[in-house]
Amino acid sequence: MAFDLGEQADIKKVPDRTGAGSYTWDSGIYDCVVDMAYLEESKGGALGLHLTLVQNDRKLRESFYVTSGKSKGQKTYFMNQAGEKQYLPGFHQATNLCKTVLNQTLEEVANSAEAKTISVYDPAKRTEVNVEKKHVLTSLIGNAAKVGVIKEIVNKRVRNAQGTYVDSNEKREQNQISTFFYPIDGRIVNEVETGIEDALFIEQWKAENEGKTRDNFKEVEEVPEAAAPQTNQGKLFS
Repeated sequence: MAFDLGEQADIKKVPDRTGAGSYTWDSGIYDCVVDMAYLEESKGGALGLHLTLVQNDRKLRESFYVTSGKSKGQKTYFMNQAGEKQYLPGFHQATNLCKTVLNQTLEEVANSAEAKTISVYDPAKRTEVNVEKKHVLTSLIGNAAKVGVIKEIVNKRVRNAQGTYVDSNEKREQNQISTFFYPIDGRIVNEVETGIEDALFIEQWKAENEGKTRDNFKEVEEVPEAAAPQTNQGKLFS
């Protein structure tokens, strides 16, 4: 299967912005190693890049959806309010991951993927399990990655009586990868591609984000009715 994930000349570069696991990381810049990366379609047909980074004994997991679903044509972009093509945020992030880690495009990395049996985290079993994945991005694995990570407070998502996940009034902390930097000098992709020799953006990022928690919690006026409990699922002990 060949992936059509190339950048397009008629789509502007996405500007970088300084703002926007089970244990959250404080907001900051981290030197990590790519522990796992693979591509997989969602039930709706959106192609996701599922990434795991490791630093010492800590892991950070995030998924970037690089195409829309089947109902929207499985494209890497959308039309904004000005009627212009704009890359999906997930495509932008995944592209910058590949460029900063390997100096390759997302399309190049995706089309060198291999089928592998890998260990992935299963939320239902609360542990890692071995599964076969068709498109493991082996060229990324084991390489250095430098990332800007945001710690944020958000609404916990719960399943309502209709089986749909919605926001609740319970708070939870989570991490979000904000920016990828070149490990060798700390520059971002836009700085390298526009010929800027100094790593300017990383200092701005640190000043605005380092050690700060972003509060994105919004109180829900109508508290969702909880779904009926399911039996014989998610047991911790047997």
